[in-house]
Amino acid sequence: MTSGSSFGSMSPQQNNGIEQGKRFALFATDTTQAAFEQVWVTVYEVALVRGGSATAVFQDDQGRRIDLRAFDGKAAQAVFLGEGALGAGDFDSFRVVLGDKVETFAKGSAVPKEYSLTGARSGKATVQAPLSNRRKLRGGSDDLVVDLNSAKWEWSGDSVKPVVQEGAELKLEETQGQLDADFVGQVRDVAENGPTRSLSLLDRGGRTVRVLLDEDAVVVRPDGSAATLERDAFVVVRGPFDMRARAIRSHTVVALPERKAGDVAHGMASMAKEGEFTLKVQQARGFTPDRVTMRVLVDGQTKFVGDRGATLSAEQFNQRVQAQKLVAVSLDGELAPVDGVVKARLVRVGR
Repeated sequence: MTSGSSFGSMSPQQNNGIEQGKRFALFATDTTQAAFEQVWVTVYEVALVRGGSATAVFQDDQGRRIDLRAFDGKAAQAVFLGEGALGAGDFDSFRVVLGDKVETFAKGSAVPKEYSLTGARSGKATVQAPLSNRRKLRGGSDDLVVDLNSAKWEWSGDSVKPVVQEGAELKLEETQGQLDADFVGQVRDVAENGPTRSLSLLDRGGRTVRVLLDEDAVVVRPDGSAATLERDAFVVVRGPFDMRARAIRSHTVVALPERKAGDVAHGMASMAKEGEFTLKVQQARGFTPDRVTMRVLVDGQTKFVGDRGATLSAEQFNQRVQAQKLVAVSLDGELAPVDGVVKARLVRVGR
């Protein structure tokens, strides 16, 4: 289990020139294996293949953890991984590099089971699939959806043989049908156009992503205190990819005091009472949940942030959860769980 995400020295030259091509959005989805409550995988890389050569269009040395059961085909169809760029030429297939372990929770079970991916080496497994003839990403002219397709994975004993395929083209309006996701990177440029702010974010793979901030977006430190956007600062933004604006839309920016992002959990809060509440985890960064539903402990040092950055008291938060039954929240802190229990330093209410 790893904790946190860190940065080395980054520069746009790290991407070997692929930023010079036409940009396209990269998404992940899944045709879900319904026998499980959760299926946690780690995605390290997506590359496009032409002949015997491969060009990476997504890379994350820390790995992007995704629960494949989060994609229900309705409210949540896909999650944005990042933007790639390619020069001219046809690509006939793509490959995905996954972590060598998959953690699953069977329906009705609170205990995870770990499967090893067949063919894995040095902690990673590579799976390849053809691109369709109807669109070969000529010069990066099409967005690409990677379907991790766990319904067709071959589960046997303690091992599983993964399958991937090209997913159907997303027919999303703006940001509908996407899971929000975290993007960790370094601020390169900040611009203001009236009430709208935008920034260019350099990710760990050396690629830039454009970010649009809502008019009432807040910038906070991990402890919940107010912060400002500054060039070269390391930040975390959270939100979906706007299909029309071709940018991430974010309502929260977390300014990191160091080149390291702490553990984060996202999910639905319920059953709030003094000192604790219950969280059904939907996404995680920096750790893998050991339960589908975790008990979250809070105390006098925990900060609660509501809509538009408003500070909430613990009592106000509890009242909101009790009234709404389920409330989308994000947790920051040292969240490595012990027997399904974590402690939260910052609780941010979603929208």
